[in-house]
Amino acid sequence: MDAIIYRSPDAPYAGAYDVAGRPLLVRQLQWLREIGAERVAVELSPSAEHATIVRALDADLALTAGVQRVVTRTPRSPEELARRAGLGQRGPLLLVPSHVLGGVDVLRLLPRLHRSTRFELRRPHELAMLPPGHITVLLPDAPAVDEAQAPGWGVSLPTALDALELAALVLSGGLEPDAAVGEVGVQIHAAESRPGIWLARGAKVERGARLTAPVYVGADAVIRAGARVGPGVVLLERSVVERGATLHGVIVQPDVIVGEGVQLSASVVEPTGVADIETGEHLAVDDPLVLGLRPRRAERRDTRAIVAALQQRRATTRLALAAVKTRSGSHDVRS
Repeated sequence: MDAIIYRSPDAPYAGAYDVAGRPLLVRQLQWLREIGAERVAVELSPSAEHATIVRALDADLALTAGVQRVVTRTPRSPEELARRAGLGQRGPLLLVPSHVLGGVDVLRLLPRLHRSTRFELRRPHELAMLPPGHITVLLPDAPAVDEAQAPGWGVSLPTALDALELAALVLSGGLEPDAAVGEVGVQIHAAESRPGIWLARGAKVERGARLTAPVYVGADAVIRAGARVGPGVVLLERSVVERGATLHGVIVQPDVIVGEGVQLSASVVEPTGVADIETGEHLAVDDPLVLGLRPRRAERRDTRAIVAALQQRRATTRLALAAVKTRSGSHDVRS
């Protein structure tokens, strides 16, 4: 079975929404790999909104091996994407909108299909407030599409708030896949230090910080003493929450420093400002004491490399000048 993850016109950048520490698009690929999709194509935008997705794809070569990236400025139809990627010509083709995540084992459904079918996925009871998710299986030479219910969970995540609602359920242990029907869940790339509190590799929580589940603390992220974090908070890699800051219902993007005493709720925190988690409306913040950017170690290594290169060039120049003087001195003696 081949699969295409296409950008929905209603939520073209949904693939960048975070779901418990990973972009939604990465979660979709994990789902498709788990159920045995052989060839996968993903539709990406050249815009800045998809930069985080590209970095995440590049960082997980095992997951993305063989995944075709189709870059489009505006969303294209799944049929056009299939033609570009050369998929769906020899067998079933699964179409997944960019804002839909599920756990249904589609391969189990194929033997019962005689026509192309659009499936409505079952919403977990705790996420009944979210819109249902839909996927479509196209069969070769079967253009007519039936409607059916799929025996597996799935939801539509058109906003970052919806993605955070799903993340909260996952982090709390409330999403329990039904193995009897081949459902798969959402993997958390962290260790649970206590119920609902997840710490990724290198994460640091100082004594005196107060965490209220569910909370995900990404790799090398730091929560300072006196900070209050949660419920419903996702701190991505290398983010920092300073002393006295209060966060709930918040996603903090990688490398962002939340300043001392800052209070944030219902928002996505970026280096340049804060976006409403539901509407996406952005408020610019240019005060580094409120929001800052944590420098990368690689940048410091690059600085040292530049200094070393300059020192090497200076030493080389000195040797060259000394050689010139030596040759000049020898010439004077001979004359």
